[in-house]
Amino acid sequence: MQQSFVPDPCQAEVIAACGGFHLVLAPPGCGKTHILTERIRHAHEKEGVAYEDMLCLTFTNRAARGMMERIAGNITDDGVENVFVGNVHRFCSKFLFSNGVISAESSVIDEDDGISILARFAGEDEYVVLSNYAKRREYSDVFHLESMMHQIRHNYPKDLRVHPECISPSDMAALRRICEVTKRPFDAEAMMDIYDHPDTYRDMAQSDTTDYGERQSILSLLRKMTLAQQYRGYKKQNRLLDFQDLLLLTYDTLVADTESKTYKRYPWIQVDEVQDLNPLQMALIKLLTSRPFHTVMFLGDEQQAIFSFMGAKMDTLSAIKERPACQLHHLSVNHRSPGYLLDIFNTYAA
Repeated sequence: MQQSFVPDPCQAEVIAACGGFHLVLAPPGCGKTHILTERIRHAHEKEGVAYEDMLCLTFTNRAARGMMERIAGNITDDGVENVFVGNVHRFCSKFLFSNGVISAESSVIDEDDGISILARFAGEDEYVVLSNYAKRREYSDVFHLESMMHQIRHNYPKDLRVHPECISPSDMAALRRICEVTKRPFDAEAMMDIYDHPDTYRDMAQSDTTDYGERQSILSLLRKMTLAQQYRGYKKQNRLLDFQDLLLLTYDTLVADTESKTYKRYPWIQVDEVQDLNPLQMALIKLLTSRPFHTVMFLGDEQQAIFSFMGAKMDTLSAIKERPACQLHHLSVNHRSPGYLLDIFNTYAA
């Protein structure tokens, strides 16, 4: 750090925090990136934590870049480049490739790539889909359904499943109706059978005596399942992974490795923007924590936690607070904005 940096008492407390779980509530302007960088120096110099044993996760690439720039500009020790800094998806990608879980020829695709792939199977113009919010939402449901069925197939705990809303109430009614007609219980096994054999159930729906509305709901669900299967098959054939695959494959690999501990765990972890992480990402962090662990620190902003983004739950911070022996810290001094400006905005907010 620059010699002029003198932490205030709250900042100094966070910098020195070690051992166990910690939650730091940190609004914008409190010098968070500065503090996170200083924590790396402190852990290495005072606690003897090796740089390669440090894992620093963020929610956004922007936050990760800012932190990497701050580390490079303020810590010149040999080996500091071995600190992993990046968002959860970037970590999962590195984990899967470097450990040979996926082949080196695999490629990672983004949502626009996925839309392009799916549009071919749906017989639609990808540029029309990309420019149409309703269509994009429809395609997102297909992507999410494909990952949801993976989670159901592999018995993910219900509280970890991401984007369960992709199976709408209408879809649920269609699934129940199919089970009624086929005289089978409505359970996970039935859902997987319908998902794996949509053509069989499409023939049934078209020949069944259900009313028109029920038939259309069933056909709509089966179309979505067919597209999800086609998308999954295309990715597998062409060695492609989307962002959700990165999370799911990493989770599957670490769960299967709970006994042998073949893959690296981390004794020192800090996670920024934690209010935006979804339950599956939080489960990954738990699986990556070494036992017995050294230090795990979460940083979040309660004011931003009112937003639910990409599957993040509003009660993430509350769940962390309720962990046994979780130590709570507050960064309350705004070092970025002048006092008069804060007074104006606080008055306006009131």
